[in-house]
Amino acid sequence: MEDISEKYDELQARYNQISELLRATFDDVKLLQKEQEDTQHRLHDAHEFTENIVDSMHDGYLVLDGNLTVVAANRAFYSLFQVRSAETVGRKIYELGNNQWDIPRLRILLEEIIPNCRFRRKAPGDSETRYPVDSDVVSMGFRFMLSR
Repeated sequence: MEDISEKYDELQARYNQISELLRATFDDVKLLQKEQEDTQHRLHDAHEFTENIVDSMHDGYLVLDGNLTVVAANRAFYSLFQVRSAETVGRKIYELGNNQWDIPRLRILLEEIIPNCRFRRKAPGDSETRYPVDSDVVSMGFRFMLSR
């Protein structure tokens, strides 16, 4: 009978240890979920803040992902090039305006020059590197762009 009692006590102790570990793990998971939610809220707020800054700029800005797909553009861009978000966002840059953005110098810039640049901090007095691209946009006339 003593063996059974000892075995029961050992099992009960092990059960209590496992239960405590599970409670601690569950608490850790809840804490991580809360931290993840907080991080997602901060990221969302930062994204909105950044969008508002870009949207308020007077120059036209186009934001591309690594595949040269338009992720965003600001109001000035839409106004300058007389396009809408629905026909811009989600499309490859070269497809914009019935392929009017398929400009050889722009292709070289986006596919060869910029990917091979090493970004560095500019020393005081350094001028910003700018790459000129010009194009004759149908129904709008000649446009000149500086890519940074």
